[in-house]
Amino acid sequence: MPHHPMKYTERIITLMMIIALILGTLFTGRGLYLLGIAEEKPNDLALRWREVKYVSSGTNPYDISDYLYRKENTLPLPARPARIDPQLGGTPVASGYPPWAFFWSFPFIPPVDWGYARAWFFGLNVISLAFLGIYAWRGTVSYSPMQRLFPVACVFSMNAIGTTLGNGQWGIILCALLAITSLTLRRGATTFPALIYATSLLKPTFGFTHAAVFLRGNSWRALLLAGLFTASSWLAVSWHVGIDPLGMLRQMLEQTARWNDVSYSIPDTLAAIGIPRNVAMLGCLVTGVVAAACILGVRPRGHLYELAVCATLARVFAYHQLYDNVLMVFLVIAIARLTLQRARTDDFAMLSALLVSVWIPGRFTSLFAIQSFQIVVWLYALGWLMKAVSEKDRNIHEMSSLPLSNSSTPNSYL
Repeated sequence: MPHHPMKYTERIITLMMIIALILGTLFTGRGLYLLGIAEEKPNDLALRWREVKYVSSGTNPYDISDYLYRKENTLPLPARPARIDPQLGGTPVASGYPPWAFFWSFPFIPPVDWGYARAWFFGLNVISLAFLGIYAWRGTVSYSPMQRLFPVACVFSMNAIGTTLGNGQWGIILCALLAITSLTLRRGATTFPALIYATSLLKPTFGFTHAAVFLRGNSWRALLLAGLFTASSWLAVSWHVGIDPLGMLRQMLEQTARWNDVSYSIPDTLAAIGIPRNVAMLGCLVTGVVAAACILGVRPRGHLYELAVCATLARVFAYHQLYDNVLMVFLVIAIARLTLQRARTDDFAMLSALLVSVWIPGRFTSLFAIQSFQIVVWLYALGWLMKAVSEKDRNIHEMSSLPLSNSSTPNSYL
């Protein structure tokens, strides 16, 4: 029977829970309203829907973006004509999504009337939110239902949850897919996690770093299969819109180079000193995978620990816009669980700093001081988690050397 935590611990948890529930109601509630009810269209969802509609009709959306970009900047127009539907309009924002993203987008944003597509995407986000809430709830070793609710409240209180929903972005759905990938991979499956992981790669800045979890044992087979799924979907899309695959990839890289992000992220900093943005982003993605693989090592770890490491490094190395902060959901869950289990003052301080960093409203996150604060806190929290894992491993190793010891004691906050 676990030792009941002290009263001051429960009071701190109650206070943090109240704050998290209030913020969660405001942030998540507003995001759901903007995504599913507000008269104004969620911008990113409208753009993705337009792209899917064009692809379904056999039109290459890269052609349209390239044509509009050249026309706006008085550059020579491309030889390949851009077939712009007067009802859909153009796609003036160079999304930079990879060719295979158009294929994997279909189950989430079907090429139907806007109202139906919006309602479907809204429903999938609600399901994904529920999944992340259950994921935070079920894995918590706690002493009361309120404490089990605590990590869930922390998740829903993240400002990025509301921002992602309000923009009609992929973040919440992709986080759910990455969690499913890790869970099913741990159970020894190959095809299903490969399929889910390939789907998550429709936004490489989210999913690419998680390739590190496949680099142990026999999981590399699932990674190869995911690569096969990705390549097949790329070929299918390029064939459907009538352009060679390499030509479509070149168009994607050209559009990625035209991003006008303004932040203090690593890719933007590299771009500011003259490195082409697409080269900077690709280099950061590879660096994130290598860093994650080095941290995880070859020893099997808990799925939450793997997700927290990979998602945090994806956010640090491949930041694009403020809604990408939703990647911190796994680190928030991990630190919340750690705090509940150890009930140490320094854990509460670490969790408090982490929560403050994800509660900051989006309008302030463009400031250098705020972005610096967030990155420092997130990296420190990741190091805090890694230290806790190391200490637990050492304790288990010491116990295993004792007579009649149980060396298989799980590290439940991993």
